[in-house]
Parts: sequence; C-alpha cells; structure tokens
Amino acid sequence: MLNNERSIFFFVLLSGHELPILMADEVSMIPVEHNLAMGLFEKLAYKPGEIQLKPGNVFLLCTDGVKEAINQEEECFEKARMIASLQQVANEGSANVADYVQHLVDSVADFVKDAPQADDITLLAIKI
Repeated sequence: MLNNERSIFFFVLLSGHELPILMADEVSMIPVEHNLAMGLFEKLAYKPGEIQLKPGNVFLLCTDGVKEAINQEEECFEKARMIASLQQVANEGSANVADYVQHLVDSVADFVKDAPQADDITLLAIKI
C-alpha cells in the first residue's frame, strides 16, 4: 500500500477470487487481472493489480458464495443483484462501512429465504 495526501494505492493479487468492488461515486467492480489459483503450479509468476482509492471510498472483497447464493428456484444471486444492493446503500448516502456489509448480507438472506446455504459468504469491507 502506498499513501499520499489525496489517494491510497493498493496492490491486489487475485488468484481465483472475485473482483473487488469499489463504492465511490457509483458502485462498480474494479477490473484487476485474474491469476490462476495459488498452489497449482510451482514457481508461477503472479501479476498484481494496482487500485487507487480516495478518502471516503469503500473497498469490498467477497467470496463467490455471495453471487452464487442459490434460492429455492435454483437461481443465483449474481453480480447484478450484488451491485444493486450496494448501490442502494450508496444512494442513501450512508458513510458507515458496516451499512454496506449488513445490507448485502440481508439482501442475500432475503433472496435465498429458506434454501440451504451451499457455500461460505465472506465479506471484507474497508473504508478509506
């Protein structure tokens, strides 16, 4: 991580993980190069991506269990619902990072209802 007065630069290495999400003026997936999962090949070179964040931005990482959460009709939650859920919080003008996480967790729970959980749902959110 590098820091200057106006921005923070993160170096992110994705190796089989979901794209990070940025909540700034709008909610969007951050395009970072994907790498193969770690441990598959010896001496494999990985390429980190650089992300520039500004004060007030929220950076969210999650496991695929969020977008792949399945309801009783066997439909997946998917990226579009994930982005829409986070955008609702952004539109309300919340400055609390916990509001993004809780709203997304609640949205997934409302979507799946009583369907059994098939995968982990893990979120990490950082406010700059």
